[in-house]
Amino acid sequence: MFVGGQPRVQPRSQIGAVSPRILNNGGLTKEVFGFAPYWSLAAGDLRDIQLDKISTLAYFGLTYTAQGTFNPSDGGAQGWNSQALTDLVNKSHAGGDKVVVTIKSFSGTTTGSIVNNPTYGQAAINSAINAVTTRGLDGVNVDFEGSDGSQQLAFTSWVASLSSQLHAQHAGAVLSVDGYSGSASWSSGFIRVDTLAPYVDAFFIMAYDMTFPSTLPNAPLAGPYTYNDTNSVDQYVAQSGDPKKVILGVPYYGYKFSTTGSGFNSPRSGACNTTGDAACADPYNVLVTEFQCGQGLSLNWDSPSSTPWASWYSPPSSDPCGGNHNSWRELYYDNSRSLAAKYDLVNNRGIRGVGIWALGMDHGVNDLWQVIGAKFLTPSAHANPMATIQASRSFTASWATDAGSPPASAFNVFSREDSGPWLGWYSGNASSSTFYGRAGHSYSFKVQGTNGVGDGPIPTNAQATTTVASAAPAVTPYGGMYVLDGYGGVHGVASPPVDSSTYWPNWLIARSLAVNSAGDGGVVLDGWGGLHGFGSLAATTFNPTAYWYNWDIARDLVLFGDGSGGYVLDGWGGLHPFRAGSQPMPPATSSSAYWQGWDIARRVVLFADRRGGYVLDGWGSLHGFGVGTAPAAAPVAAAYWRGWDIARGVTLVPGTRAGYVLDGWGGIHPFSAGGVSPAATSGASWNGWDIARGMVASPASTQSNPAGWTIDGWGGVHAYGSAPSFGSFSYWPNRDIAHNISGN
Repeated sequence: MFVGGQPRVQPRSQIGAVSPRILNNGGLTKEVFGFAPYWSLAAGDLRDIQLDKISTLAYFGLTYTAQGTFNPSDGGAQGWNSQALTDLVNKSHAGGDKVVVTIKSFSGTTTGSIVNNPTYGQAAINSAINAVTTRGLDGVNVDFEGSDGSQQLAFTSWVASLSSQLHAQHAGAVLSVDGYSGSASWSSGFIRVDTLAPYVDAFFIMAYDMTFPSTLPNAPLAGPYTYNDTNSVDQYVAQSGDPKKVILGVPYYGYKFSTTGSGFNSPRSGACNTTGDAACADPYNVLVTEFQCGQGLSLNWDSPSSTPWASWYSPPSSDPCGGNHNSWRELYYDNSRSLAAKYDLVNNRGIRGVGIWALGMDHGVNDLWQVIGAKFLTPSAHANPMATIQASRSFTASWATDAGSPPASAFNVFSREDSGPWLGWYSGNASSSTFYGRAGHSYSFKVQGTNGVGDGPIPTNAQATTTVASAAPAVTPYGGMYVLDGYGGVHGVASPPVDSSTYWPNWLIARSLAVNSAGDGGVVLDGWGGLHGFGSLAATTFNPTAYWYNWDIARDLVLFGDGSGGYVLDGWGGLHPFRAGSQPMPPATSSSAYWQGWDIARRVVLFADRRGGYVLDGWGSLHGFGVGTAPAAAPVAAAYWRGWDIARGVTLVPGTRAGYVLDGWGGIHPFSAGGVSPAATSGASWNGWDIARGMVASPASTQSNPAGWTIDGWGGVHAYGSAPSFGSFSYWPNRDIAHNISGN
């Protein structure tokens, strides 16, 4: 959660967290397997299929002869050799989609000849592999719709041979087998899922016509039906042993009847058409047009099956739909609502994906594509154009979902200063936020959308760029102020994002941070004494004089304004110098307090002249120390809680040796040096709740006009004295993970 939708800085190592596997250039996270029938190809009905919402296109198809060759007079063979198919394959491949060929046999005699005769069986395998090779395809889909259980073993053996030879000649080729919705419910049918599973990459469940011959509903999601989507998916997963091998097929058509009434499953009143068919199959685009002309149209929903049905009246003459049936008409079908429920099942069961029978049946209609996008497509987003020059160091950056993309429920926004690294800047559901830059620097932005399906792609290049004018005035009294979370994340408070050199996910080991005088970089201290640069110091190597491997005893640090070195405080009160790179090691300190074996030291501050400072213990006492030849500073008194480890922070009024101590409840207590006491002040407080974690004085603070900020454990930043409030900070409700705050 972010206060007011404000930015959260992420360490560079956290950018681009693991997202679902993307299956095509459009960002699909599930297989969407679409059959492309030769008759739809010839009619031009495949021209408007949305290839970004398809991952595998199956040309349907090539029909076997009993000798294992393809029937040259079949309509599928004619489409196979067409320029239209060449164009479709090329477009599909350009979109990152796979293209496979469906090899089919609906004749028991033909199927038996192929699977039982080794010569014809090998010829069929050769024909399939040659089809893949000549067309440059990505695999084979097997649609043998047999019913003879005695051929089960022979069919399994033939598929095993096809799989072995196909994969040997085309590494990465995909082999799928079509099965009935009930095939996995028993072991005696033509298709036996468990024995086929080792040889196939996917099973396509033909989950339609499941209530045939009554054919209502056509494809029930659940309910009192022997076969339904939920049972079929669960059975296929159980029998195949791998949900990633299961594709749920869905129908893009419905069944229409003439009936005696308009109620659900009304008695039939003869044939549905003039040719005497009891039920007529309506493609989705046709049934949508009938809804526009049907008299007394009633659109209904069958809750047990989670499918729609419709009824309307066809008069004996002057029928707006042209039927003149003199009867009620009823239609049982699937629409975007019922398909969305099936797609939820696909996601909830974690199966490979969904399949469409058949592409082209929705030609001219868009809503079924939209539901695919909503359920399986990650969003893409962009940063909006920005002014070339920004007159202020704070300015608004905005972003949006790309046109044609499914909506994003949240955004991850990345920024880059000049030609530096890309950094996570904002995560949340707002469409804009205030960015804080540095005068004379340019900033680029790019945006990743995210939704319930997953994270969309992170653009490779900048989507918007702007430059802060070199004369842009300051908008904060500091150059940069940052909060440290317990995992090592460094988060700006109305400050530019900074590069972080370290991060420990799920390990609350970060202890403190210190910012240099420019406010553009600093050092993070871990509990073992390790020192890690961020911002302008991210690439700097810091060499400590003390390190406690596997011992969480380091508590705080101070950093020289130029970043050349500083001191680490351990829990017993020891002060240990460190240096940056080859800089001279700072001189040793002389301390007025040390508690061997007692982890009671909490914070340390250094005087501006670097000749001494104070160590704060947990009871509230301040113990002076000297640097080099300088004598130890005299201890000073602030609030004191003997026997109670409640002191949490300390800060100096800039340029003085006086300042304030922070207790765990948020109380701010002044302390004096040399008889000069700063003015009393107060900030946020939580009576009885130890939640305050650190404090920092504003560079504009004086003894008579105190100003600064405290931080609570949830990340809330609270002004005290005359300091301005800023809403731009990270916030973690109910998580006590913010460890300190520092700025200059």
